[in-house]
Amino acid sequence: MPAPRNLHKVPARRWARWSALARGVFNETYRAMTTGWDCLAPESLKELGTAKARRILAFNAAWLAADEAQRGLRAMGWRRSKRRLRVARSIQALGELRQLQAVA
Repeated sequence: MPAPRNLHKVPARRWARWSALARGVFNETYRAMTTGWDCLAPESLKELGTAKARRILAFNAAWLAADEAQRGLRAMGWRRSKRRLRVARSIQALGELRQLQAVA
């Protein structure tokens, strides 16, 4: 699975600190919040302010959700390391090799 791209101009230093899961949480939360305004009544939209204010609200909420996802991973003992990355790539390569052998 490719790493989620920085689609919404998150500062590069913060984006680099988040895991792929936290990045995905950010992108999905922002997407859901910016496309979900249609379900609200027009009076509710007026209370939330302008479209720009709603985008800022969505960005901030997505940021907090990604931070919490990252914090949860750390609480479970997840740490980014080069060794784990090499092991994950080796497992992925082994899986691809087994698929090729099954086809042949």
